[in-house]
Amino acid sequence: MQCLESLDASSTAIKELPDSIGSLPSINFLKFGECKKLTYVPKSICNLKSLKYLDMFISEDIIKIELFEGVNDMNLEELSLSCNIRVGLPMILSFSSLRSLHLRDECGSPSPTKPFSFFQLFNFKELWLTDCTSHGSCFPELPPNLEWLYVENHASLEQVPDLSYLKHLKIMDIMRCCSLQSLHKLPPHLLQLTVEDCTSLQDFPDLSELRDLMYLTVLRNGSNLKVSLEENHLQLTEDNDTFLATVPNKEIAEWFDYKNREGCTLSFHVPPNLGDNFLGLAFWVVRKGFSHIEAVITNKTEDTTTTTLLNTSNYGRMGVDLELESAILCIRSDDFSIKKGDKIMISFEVDSFSDTELKMCAAHVLKRPSKKSLS
Repeated sequence: MQCLESLDASSTAIKELPDSIGSLPSINFLKFGECKKLTYVPKSICNLKSLKYLDMFISEDIIKIELFEGVNDMNLEELSLSCNIRVGLPMILSFSSLRSLHLRDECGSPSPTKPFSFFQLFNFKELWLTDCTSHGSCFPELPPNLEWLYVENHASLEQVPDLSYLKHLKIMDIMRCCSLQSLHKLPPHLLQLTVEDCTSLQDFPDLSELRDLMYLTVLRNGSNLKVSLEENHLQLTEDNDTFLATVPNKEIAEWFDYKNREGCTLSFHVPPNLGDNFLGLAFWVVRKGFSHIEAVITNKTEDTTTTTLLNTSNYGRMGVDLELESAILCIRSDDFSIKKGDKIMISFEVDSFSDTELKMCAAHVLKRPSKKSLS
């Protein structure tokens, strides 16, 4: 046992951890997630100086965790924990080396006037907050180096505050926050933004400052929500070679160059006078259903045919009433051998056994942004 490095006892009937667990000098991974009968964790666990990952993701706040003394000497990097956040927060903040926290709030009564803070955890990179109950409508103060934020089932949350100070945040997921009404200024360097099942959300923030955004999913929120997408939101850059979005919009943006509002095929010529500014193409499909869409791109000038997928997330969508939504994809011309002056025909298709309906489609010529617009 002295050489044991990993122990996974998740979903077992264990009731207590023995004091001897603190005598495993080489252990770096302990997992007790969903051990629903576990009621005691000894303070000897603080002796595990090599421990990097600890999973205490239990379904109820029943563990008598005696970790408050000695945690400063631990080098824990990843923690999954179910607890009353306000009770467990002092212990969590003692893990100065913590990089990732999955936190499920349990058995707390709302305290809307008392916000809490993770700001002092400067090594923090990932924060997952689920089933938030003990902090009312408050949103925590987040550490400046955070890279991934996931918030789910925060039933009292009414607004996400200005997060533009999070310069390193790349991924932001807001899920099933039924009271959420507004998102304020977003982190400027997001690569991926997902907002789903926030049924009170009626307005969506401006995306014009999110020049690094590559993946956008906004689904099943307020019934009147529409995402405003302008041409500069879809621009490709040297660092970001794709843009993929699924949004609740039931119509194609008027500024798209070529539109078919009654079918799923298009034919057009790429303008011959673009010079060196031709960057690629954007596709927009309005559909009912969520099967993947295949774009069959035929270059009539070069007599070539290529395909690409509009891959969009199906997570949590089975059994959901289907509504019209839009799938949007941007591609580089270099990736598909398309050049200025070419005659292009595009057909959007779904699997023959799918019940997804394609209502309308569009294409738009993407031009290289001017240096002025990037400044």
